[in-house]
Amino acid sequence: MSAINWGEVYYILLQTEGPKVARGVERRIQRSAIEIILPTLDQVRLAAEMKAKGGISYADCFAGALALERELPVLTADPEFKRLIDFGVKVEWLQ
Repeated sequence: MSAINWGEVYYILLQTEGPKVARGVERRIQRSAIEIILPTLDQVRLAAEMKAKGGISYADCFAGALALERELPVLTADPEFKRLIDFGVKVEWLQ
């Protein structure tokens, strides 16, 4: 998971559930197999190029850039990610 996307998850949890829940989720992620990846300049460039084409949030573009770099799919239920398919990003839809 891109650190940018983790930041997005964390601030949403802070807003909707409060700091105790946000910190709890952070601890669970730290103990899980999820790796938080700091973006590289190449990822930043690619995310900016995706964002420039419009229709997707900048944070979601980082998920796409990381997925392309790692040759892995984005796992999501968010229909906004359909736009990343045009960039060659594989998307697996969660239900």
